[in-house]
Amino acid sequence: MPPPPNRSTYNSIATKSDRIPIVTLLLCRVIRTLVGVSLRALLVYLLLPIQCSYAGSPPTNGSYGPPIYSGGTQTTFQFPGGTKYGLQTPGYGGGGSGPASCSGDITVKFIWDPGSNNSPPPDAVIVEQTCNASWFSPVQDGSCDDGLGNSEQTSSTPTPYGPYPVMYSGVSKGTSYSSVKPASDGSITIHCSPFASCPFFGPSQATVWYSASICNPLVVSGVTSVNGQDEILSGQLCNATLQLPGGFTCSSCDWSISGTNYSNWNVTTPIGPEPMAVTPLSFTYSPNVSTCTSPNWYWDDTVLLINKETVSCTADLIAPDKTTFTASFSKNVTELAPTSTMLGTVGTSSIYKANSGSNPYWIQLAGLNDGQGYDLTYTVTQPTEFISPGESAIAQLASSKVIDAPPTYTLSLIGLDGSFPYGYGGKGIADGSKTIMTDAPDTACKTFTSVSVSDYFDDYLMYLPPADSLGPSVWVPLRDLTWQWSASASKPSGGWGNPVKITENASVGSSSPTNQYPTWITWIPASN
Repeated sequence: MPPPPNRSTYNSIATKSDRIPIVTLLLCRVIRTLVGVSLRALLVYLLLPIQCSYAGSPPTNGSYGPPIYSGGTQTTFQFPGGTKYGLQTPGYGGGGSGPASCSGDITVKFIWDPGSNNSPPPDAVIVEQTCNASWFSPVQDGSCDDGLGNSEQTSSTPTPYGPYPVMYSGVSKGTSYSSVKPASDGSITIHCSPFASCPFFGPSQATVWYSASICNPLVVSGVTSVNGQDEILSGQLCNATLQLPGGFTCSSCDWSISGTNYSNWNVTTPIGPEPMAVTPLSFTYSPNVSTCTSPNWYWDDTVLLINKETVSCTADLIAPDKTTFTASFSKNVTELAPTSTMLGTVGTSSIYKANSGSNPYWIQLAGLNDGQGYDLTYTVTQPTEFISPGESAIAQLASSKVIDAPPTYTLSLIGLDGSFPYGYGGKGIADGSKTIMTDAPDTACKTFTSVSVSDYFDDYLMYLPPADSLGPSVWVPLRDLTWQWSASASKPSGGWGNPVKITENASVGSSSPTNQYPTWITWIPASN
């Protein structure tokens, strides 16, 4: 191996016209031998950033700006005093002819732009870093490291032209993936310290190329962005998805949904024994698919008007290079419940005669101005940022006991009274307007010498929010109120049609917020 040429030898080689195409051919052949592609194609391939693939637009207007690179110094034959790295297309880096060195910490920063809705940054993002540090020289004097943990691979290539029989090269390149949490201002800062060095003074080169990109894969759908917050109404359909960058797979993921939520409350066929199912959401998915299975749910934390909820996912991810890492992502959602009121009023008991039927006389709760025995006035007012109003309804449960003489009795278990929604004013609009539900419970006196009735009622104010972008909503409970009526009377000697003394007690309680669903085990027809 001949010694490195001095400056005059190098200059004599570089200035001879018959040597220029040979050196050019030599350099191109070496580069192509090392990477098998053109330099431009190599950079585009290695530094292509990861991209999030959204099925639709993300639910907020916030986004990260392009990467801002800084740091790193290159010292080359062209710049012996040293100069900073520069932007490439894509990426960042530098280098040149030997003697050359590239070193120093590269910093890349992504600035969060909250957008017009002042959206908060994500809890965590996937970071992809790609780097290629390399050198080539006619002597084995170079070294390189990509700063990502990939070892240097060296090789030698015979050269049939020029004064150097062999060209030596080294390359350290690769891609790394990780999960990073933003700083308090939402920004993300990444560091990498690659280097490449080639001291030879002649046909040699040292270069560093680096690129970084980020992706926020957790998307929560069904929400509405309001003043920087993702909001959803209690009872609206919500969905969470890990929309991973291309080439990623998810081997397993554990979802966690805060608050209370349910998967089913069936009121489609309220006839016969019909227990209502309320099932908490609890699950773990382990699919071997490109994206982890996404859950659907409905929040029903209606006791408080404002609930700060969190959607979290811990996923075992497989990157495109087959490396694995565990990442945790979360997103905050504000669940809003409507304001509501319930106010009940009860009347007094009396004996009335029916116009027709086999039971002419009945003991009844009545006496209010509208002729009823029970009025329930209720309102539901949706948050103003949701324009389309939902619906309100009453589910009334009842249990009753009737005692007559001779001593017999009937006892019905807790049942749905009539239907859902309750048939007499039991459905309204959630726009703040008043709706009045009425009832007038009664019991036939028949031929009994005395009659005693005791009815217990439990009224649930239910709310159905408007459908969101994912689909129909579900009913959720807002308030609960109980009322009762009991009365007893003995048949006068002249029969039930004569004046009779009634001993009675009718009362109604105050309503209270609840997120407990009404459940029943039987059905009470409206005519009973």
